[in-house]
Amino acid sequence: MQIRLKIAKINRLAIEGMFNRPFLFRPMGTMLLLMVLSGPMNAQADLSGFSKHQLLMFAENASQLHDFISEANYLEAYLNQEPEDLKLRYKLGTAYFKNRNYYQAALQFKQCMESSGSIKDQATFQYALCLKSLGNYTKALTYFDFCIKKAKNRKLVIQAKNASAGCKLAIDSALNYRDVYIEHLGPQVNSRHLDISPVFLSDESLLFVSINSDSTITYTTDGSKQIPPKAFKVAYKTSNGWELSYQEFFSHSLVSADVSGGAFSVDQQRFYFTVSEKDWKNKTINTIYMTEKTGNSWSHPLLLPPEVNLKAYTALHVSVGETYNPNLEALYFASDRPGGFGGMDIWYTVYNKVRKTFIPPRNCGSKINTAADEVTPFYQSEIKTLFFSSNANMGYGGFDVYHAVGALNDWTRGSRLEYPLNTHADEIYYSLNPDLLTGYLVSNKPGTYTYAHEYCCYDIYAFTYKENELPEIKGKVLVSLDATLTRYLNRGIKLRKADSLAMLSEYYQETVAKLYLLNDEESEPMLIEEKGLADTGTYSFKVNKQFDYRIDIEHNNDNIGTINVSSASISNDLVLLSDDIQIAIVPSKPIEISNITYGFNEQELSEVAKQSLNNTLIPLLNDLPDIYIEVHSHTDSVGSDDYNLKLSQQRAHRVIDFLVAKGIDPDRLIAKGFGETQFVAPNSLPDGSDNQEGREQNRRTEFVIVQKAKGKTKSNRW
Repeated sequence: MQIRLKIAKINRLAIEGMFNRPFLFRPMGTMLLLMVLSGPMNAQADLSGFSKHQLLMFAENASQLHDFISEANYLEAYLNQEPEDLKLRYKLGTAYFKNRNYYQAALQFKQCMESSGSIKDQATFQYALCLKSLGNYTKALTYFDFCIKKAKNRKLVIQAKNASAGCKLAIDSALNYRDVYIEHLGPQVNSRHLDISPVFLSDESLLFVSINSDSTITYTTDGSKQIPPKAFKVAYKTSNGWELSYQEFFSHSLVSADVSGGAFSVDQQRFYFTVSEKDWKNKTINTIYMTEKTGNSWSHPLLLPPEVNLKAYTALHVSVGETYNPNLEALYFASDRPGGFGGMDIWYTVYNKVRKTFIPPRNCGSKINTAADEVTPFYQSEIKTLFFSSNANMGYGGFDVYHAVGALNDWTRGSRLEYPLNTHADEIYYSLNPDLLTGYLVSNKPGTYTYAHEYCCYDIYAFTYKENELPEIKGKVLVSLDATLTRYLNRGIKLRKADSLAMLSEYYQETVAKLYLLNDEESEPMLIEEKGLADTGTYSFKVNKQFDYRIDIEHNNDNIGTINVSSASISNDLVLLSDDIQIAIVPSKPIEISNITYGFNEQELSEVAKQSLNNTLIPLLNDLPDIYIEVHSHTDSVGSDDYNLKLSQQRAHRVIDFLVAKGIDPDRLIAKGFGETQFVAPNSLPDGSDNQEGREQNRRTEFVIVQKAKGKTKSNRW
């Protein structure tokens, strides 16, 4: 009976440790579970009655469960009996470090530094990491420098160099920080336990994840636990701050699951989220589910297929992004599956909304992932940017937020956000709202609500950029006459008034602006966004001030101009591009040829008409060899309709005959007579008298460019 009671105490201690540990992103996929237990939080069971062997066994079991609080308690009890065991003291420091208890970890590592050999070098490095995680960069640099100069382990030297570089970057960043306002969301949203995964609902509402309990965990008589699940909650922003809503956002089937993290599809019709469950080995496995909106409710959650939820491996932290095809959406998530670069990596799969299928997940590549852990991806489709957190040593400390431009497995190299968005603490779950100026992140920085040590727990913060972090570049495309045609305007051809305008919106419908990011000299330019032009010929793009860009303007798939935009030229304000590009066109409306005259009731060309054709249409057709034209002939109203129609057709043929005689391919020419059916001026005045001037305007010959020659290469003029 006495042994049973002791085991129950040990189980309770282990359980308390599990719920005191921080958010962990380890290959085992362990999730943070924090909550307030009834009774004193730091009370420890009496472990003095256990042998050293038993304590080490308990510590190992706790470590296997990622229960680092309990592991530390067992190791503390062991060291009370064996205080000189520096190897176990180093292990105790590691347990404290994994639980984010950096003060206690530093004390243990500092004692280990008094030893000699490899443990001293490793303890010195870990001590410096503790200082870095506490924000004491200057002191940390001293110990990293010691490792760089004295350590015999080459891998440790590289780690120390990277960590030292992170300290220096953090110091510089604090001197040149971003002007951003960061706000703790207060006690209605944040608690002393788990508050993570903020998801934008509207400017005044927020979906997030929290432990579905206020205070207690229930224990059975044998010491086992009954853990309240993590659940989705909604908070609303009011004039008095944020207030929690007690109305369920999802159905009961979703609320009752132990959920974590979530993201809406771009069209808001699907919601992806993670469920945490224990397998038969007591290992926490996270899997991705999807629920679909049906009317005002959400469907029963469906487990994503096994190619996404790979058996025995974790998949979590879902984010959704657009692709080139509106029927496809990309899901970005973190996973410890094989094929990664180490720890947790960012992966993606693509969902076909029509076929309702997923492709096998693929790794996002080495520009995103490292040998450390990359987690909590968030994709902002409008600016084609992936935000994620990494705990690589070159960070400011803990997990830092990075961003990369691109999609799927084609990215710029991840770049760290500046202070104060990143600090010496952990910053995870960064998300940017649709306005691109506000967003949310989760951190365990000093000032969070906590029931244990300073860095144990995580709260949700809102941020607002005080300046335009994503300025807009804007340009304009003009429509002008083809230069070849323009040369003949003074030689006897005239445009209709509508065609003489400098800007014609109809041509913009066939024109697009493409934004390319110029990544580096070794990489091809990355297409970021493609837009059709507005009716006024304008275009605009949101850009990141850190990158160089190129804008290509294409008309009918032909490049008609390129503008290079350097990062140095991008300010916080709207950037207006002065390099206006022109679409050089040949109008589709009839073009009149002057001085094409005939004798009364005659169809033969006059010498004046022949000279006009020699000066205008013939050289134009020779200069533009890839066009077809129609020659249109018109009469005034003298004579019958049938007579005038036949006469105009004959006159049009005479023009064609003359052009062919001058060497123009007859296959490029079509004759059409319209008689008196298409007046451009009245044939009589309002008083009924003859309008000689109007009749002269109606007796005209025009040509219309109807198409390009088949098989010809498209010219930029078109």
